[in-house]
Amino acid sequence: MTVQKSWQFLVLNGMWLWHSRFFRWAHKPLCDHYHHDIIHWGRYHLCRSCTLLWAGLLFGCLSGLWWINQAGTLLLWNLMLITICAAFSWPVFYRNYSRTIRNIIRFFTGFSASCLFIFSGAISWKWGLLSFVMLYMSRCLILNKRKRQFDDSTCQNCPEYNAQIICSGFRKQAEGAREFEILASNYVMKSR
Repeated sequence: MTVQKSWQFLVLNGMWLWHSRFFRWAHKPLCDHYHHDIIHWGRYHLCRSCTLLWAGLLFGCLSGLWWINQAGTLLLWNLMLITICAAFSWPVFYRNYSRTIRNIIRFFTGFSASCLFIFSGAISWKWGLLSFVMLYMSRCLILNKRKRQFDDSTCQNCPEYNAQIICSGFRKQAEGAREFEILASNYVMKSR
């Protein structure tokens, strides 16, 4: 890959990140059917579960660093907490909980994951590496299970489902993609 193509790749990715910034992290349609799964913050739309997970990760990092001198004792408690969170996060069960319970589970999953990594890393770098690998494998397992069990019945029951137009839930995404397509085409044509 030449320097020019590498630069073009970076510019195009930057342009896409800019044009998708308002909806990129929503992970769901922006319609009323999914309103309870999305945090609307001005023009930005964020996935509620991911936002709470990241808030838990941040709070867990700060808490873990605060209590790092008690890492050995708190590591066992943290292992119990993350095991409970992982069990309740299993997609078969998770989707049946109320939004409030899912919010609590997501926050404490992030909290316990970051604490587990910090506490195990404080004991030994090998334990820290092991906890990182274990957390990553758990994440992959749950995401893989969730992808295979996606329930799109909400979309199928929507009156816009069989319409020949873009549904209201994806209208902003489509507008952003069109704007990006025009700008990216112009950029590529000028760089030739």
